Amino acid sequence: MDVVLNLFLLLIAISAFGFADPNYKNIFRQTTKEAQNEVLTDITGHIPRWLSGDFVRQNCASYGEIDGNLSGSIPHMFDCISMVGRYKFDNGKVEYSNKFFDSRNTRIWKHYGMNISRSKVNWPTVMADIDTSAFIKDIRTTFNETLFFIPSINFWKTGSHEQILAVTESFNSPTALKTSPDLEIVGMQFRRFKDEGFPPSFRNPLQHPIVNTPAHEQTDSDGTVWSSSLEIEKFNSTKLDDLEMAMVVYSIKGNNRTLATRYVLGKYNLSRCSSLEQADLDAMPGYNHFIQTTSKHILVPQTSYRFDYCLDYKNRGKIVPFFRGSYAWHPSVNSSILVFEREDMAKVHHVYLPYAKFFTHDINAYEDDTHMYLDVLSYKNSDLYLEVTKLKSMLNDLQWSASIIRIAIDKQSWLYDATKSGPLTETEQIGKAEFPTINYGRHHQRNYTFTYYTANALYRGAKIAKLNVVTKQTIFWTPPFGYYPQEPIFVQSEGGSDEDDGIVLCSGPISNPSGTSFLAILNAKDLSQIALIKNPNAAPFGLHNRFYSRKKTSASSRALSVLSVIFLSFCIYLALTQTLLCYLL
Repeated sequence: MDVVLNLFLLLIAISAFGFADPNYKNIFRQTTKEAQNEVLTDITGHIPRWLSGDFVRQNCASYGEIDGNLSGSIPHMFDCISMVGRYKFDNGKVEYSNKFFDSRNTRIWKHYGMNISRSKVNWPTVMADIDTSAFIKDIRTTFNETLFFIPSINFWKTGSHEQILAVTESFNSPTALKTSPDLEIVGMQFRRFKDEGFPPSFRNPLQHPIVNTPAHEQTDSDGTVWSSSLEIEKFNSTKLDDLEMAMVVYSIKGNNRTLATRYVLGKYNLSRCSSLEQADLDAMPGYNHFIQTTSKHILVPQTSYRFDYCLDYKNRGKIVPFFRGSYAWHPSVNSSILVFEREDMAKVHHVYLPYAKFFTHDINAYEDDTHMYLDVLSYKNSDLYLEVTKLKSMLNDLQWSASIIRIAIDKQSWLYDATKSGPLTETEQIGKAEFPTINYGRHHQRNYTFTYYTANALYRGAKIAKLNVVTKQTIFWTPPFGYYPQEPIFVQSEGGSDEDDGIVLCSGPISNPSGTSFLAILNAKDLSQIALIKNPNAAPFGLHNRFYSRKKTSASSRALSVLSVIFLSFCIYLALTQTLLCYLL
């Protein structure tokens, strides 16, 4: 009897956590098909008619071969062959489009018949090992003219709705996309902003290379976008010391990118990078994946994953993955936050934290009269980049865990306040959590209650979570077996007044042999399922999503304004006529 009971409980656990999915590998199988405005009709439930806009997502189109020893694969998801996908919602209907980026790695892959076993990983990468012999042969000859940076991480919106930007972590990477009426890639050249206030050397990689521009920007209510970049003065054969490092903070509005401040982090000395003398670890700037803002401040985190100038110097002239060749985890160096005052960006507070952490994604930031609060997803080291996001780790279900924490800063002393900081969940470690979001439209830079994220993100048993950061209670939406949701996106409902009046959109691959995908629409209050949309197109695990509203207010408002003027004119005419008649009588 005990054996039967234990077997029954084991089956329940396996089913709940997804370990029994025999088709799990299928979610990584490549797609070679582009789609254009395909109407999706396999829908369980209904699509809210008020939902109008574009849900855009970064897709990994190919990881290569996923069977055997993975020798013919792209071993890291950061370097996959990338596509952009778009779900277009209008009047209760949905269409799907996707397209490859015309990037260097995509052209090489297509040149070899979309076969990674033939092409190898034959392009600049951030994590994956590079086949150097093929790299030299192909990159420097046939494919030198194509897009170098692959804008495969996130999306920004810097102007009208008609154009958004696909970005990676490069100052010069934005690629323009036009989302209406069709998903178009508007040229594969870098989006050239009109730069104001930057020194002439800033865009010259031979003098001042930019090594870290966070993929996650912040946008003010007036549409102003904020970001930052790490600027490194490049060494040469005659100058190895007194080299400057600076954090550059800037705003973007429309086509204008304007320098707000340039904060010198310090100097570095390559002559200290020897076995006889320890390099100055404190002088190594920390990696940051996001920038955050409050109503009065700009916050730039500095994690303990450091730009290791000694490692970078050692790898000079070598063909190595960017992160592995230039960054290193230094647990002896505590993380910190650079806080810039909006009224005077020259005023900077460097707030040191009492621990070494790796931060990926921000949740929110706000402040009151005495404190500033930054809520983030936190990790004990940089393994999220180095190990967790490897194809092999995802296939073998590597164990890892995250924390959702609050960092409180006393605005009088500009010190970390431990009494108001700490985990926002009942237990500090909450398992494989990633991709947090909130109701940004209403609560960005304000106190808030709810965040949504993906539990077991990128792994078996993925599901959507809603966390109440006040009560620390969490509820979940568990998808059908074989469905693997990625980043959730909150969309405010029409006329909604509560923080969680709206829906949550999430999409991802399905592990069936035909390699299809899905999009789910959830009620943001209780995560009940409103609609489940099956997509015949494959969409392997990728990174980030965004929703851009296409509210029907502009044209209708203009029409209403015209009618109002006509009606008002008519009323005035009647009033004048009646007055004149009364006068005559």
